[in-house]
Amino acid sequence: MIQYSVESPIKNWALRHFLVSSVLFAGVIIVAGFVFIVRGYYVDSVSTKARDLIELKQILTEKKQFLEDLSQVETYLSTINDETKTKVMQALPSDEKLAELYTQVEAITLENNLTLEAVDLVYEKTEYVPGVSRLKVSLSVSGGTYDNFKGMIQNLEENLRIFDVNMMDYSPEALTYTVAFSTYYLSAD
Repeated sequence: MIQYSVESPIKNWALRHFLVSSVLFAGVIIVAGFVFIVRGYYVDSVSTKARDLIELKQILTEKKQFLEDLSQVETYLSTINDETKTKVMQALPSDEKLAELYTQVEAITLENNLTLEAVDLVYEKTEYVPGVSRLKVSLSVSGGTYDNFKGMIQNLEENLRIFDVNMMDYSPEALTYTVAFSTYYLSAD
């Protein structure tokens, strides 16, 4: 008997090129997987760098604005006359200026017909704000009336040097008043 073999041309081609087809298919799978995996890492890396770049641009803009503001302040400060600078230095002296402080407090108490009994000072170790330190002062005064004491407090608050009144106490038996306040000075660098 005669046997006839009917094979399709595609099957013949596939059988002949099975090895080539297998290698080609495996290569396509590997490349596709690599693209999907690497693409994720690449996109994450690029998006992270893009966020960093945006943040850096924002910081740069803020720094430029700060420098512009600083330049305007320097321009303004150059226009201030010496008398105004002296007043500012009296309000915020370059150090404690204890002798001036004592003289000011004594003058205020005498002006209001009160007697200065005691002055206590407490230095704070830390800066109140950067570049500025605080000195806590406690005064004991006697004599006078409530109106005299009230005038003393008003004079403290209106003084050119900054005085923040924190506490007031009155002892009717001894006719003494105690006042605690803070004053400020530039920190030594």
